[in-house]
Amino acid sequence: MARDLPAIAASLDRYLTERWNRPVRAVDLVETSVGARRGNILFDAVDGERRHELVLTIYPPAGTVIFGVEAETEALRLAEAAGAPVAHVFEVCTDGGWFGEPFFISSRIPGDSLPRNILRRVAQDPTLGARVGSQLGTAFAAIHAVDGADAPADLRRWPLDASPSAASLDLLEEQLDEMLQPAPGLALGLRWLRDNQPDPPGRQRLVHGDVRNGNILVDGTGLTAILDWEGCHTGDPHEDLGWLCVRTWRFGGDALEVGGFSAREPMIEAYQAAGAHFDPHAYDWWKVFGTLRWGLGLAKQARQHLDGTYRYIAMAGSGRRVCELEYDLLRMLSKLL
Repeated sequence: MARDLPAIAASLDRYLTERWNRPVRAVDLVETSVGARRGNILFDAVDGERRHELVLTIYPPAGTVIFGVEAETEALRLAEAAGAPVAHVFEVCTDGGWFGEPFFISSRIPGDSLPRNILRRVAQDPTLGARVGSQLGTAFAAIHAVDGADAPADLRRWPLDASPSAASLDLLEEQLDEMLQPAPGLALGLRWLRDNQPDPPGRQRLVHGDVRNGNILVDGTGLTAILDWEGCHTGDPHEDLGWLCVRTWRFGGDALEVGGFSAREPMIEAYQAAGAHFDPHAYDWWKVFGTLRWGLGLAKQARQHLDGTYRYIAMAGSGRRVCELEYDLLRMLSKLL
């Protein structure tokens, strides 16, 4: 259901005027997402003769979020301080009286996030894909420079001295047991992951958890921002590298491992050049993990539609794609076994 934009504009007027201690008007509101989860509303804040291009992000109900707005925005600020391309957070508010739920206000960064548009840009500019791949490597190095001990406590899914791979597998095993029908390809993937765990990182780092084609902004110059930090956590940095390169996020450009627009090498070379550590086995392991994770995620979406938890035809359709992830797992394992 679409939000009441005039009412939101009026509330933004009052909130920003109060916070900035001068008259502010919110104009040109555009909602970029609708539904049960968070809402992102683009707007301009007019402050005298100045105009600020901003984004209002309204959190979903408390029962559907992993952690609160304060933890996410603190992670954004840590990543920005480390040099990662992220939106600057201006305001954070936990008071649900303004828009019904907590929210934050951040800078609006130019660029395209739709995967098909990004791939069209790359098709038109032969140098763009590798450039974005390299920029992602540099961005990852900045994010992963943040020590897990410095991240908000709410982002620690497990103790900082625990093995991220072992703890992550426990969660996947529970999800595999909840599937409505057998999935032997996924079960084989889980067995390989159990038998081939990488060495734990020397120290856990800040991990975004969902960098992929669709959660980045790209313009003609390259990467402009990394979006959607609602799943960030502490863990093994290779989780980010592997997730980005899962075949699902290539959108048909299967030959180019990084999002369908770049080979792996520019990303890894830039990552290492920025001082980050790369372990090929850990990368392969987390890519297999990401593929299995997404297969189980699709199955869970279908189950939630069928049991009435969240009835939505797109959720139902997700179940039909589980076999794609089984196929991807078998192809990867045929090279690793």
